[in-house]
Amino acid sequence: MIPTLVYALTVRLVTGVNPARVVGIHLVAEFLKIATTLALFVVATVFMTGVRFVPLFATFCLTLVAYWGALYSMGRGDRHGRQ
Repeated sequence: MIPTLVYALTVRLVTGVNPARVVGIHLVAEFLKIATTLALFVVATVFMTGVRFVPLFATFCLTLVAYWGALYSMGRGDRHGRQ
């Protein structure tokens, strides 16, 4: 939730409707979101005893793949007239 909050607060800085500025701020926001996520992984592995980085990161990656896979399959259904 924290990385998403960082993303949302960064995107909120967009003023005007210049497409280049909007895309640019989304790129910056995505970079900050990824950096925040990595920083939280480091904090979790350093300060929480008993947490191993590889299983934690592997679980995160599998969850992310499942999330994006579900979004992709939903998008494919809409384009082909399936619901």
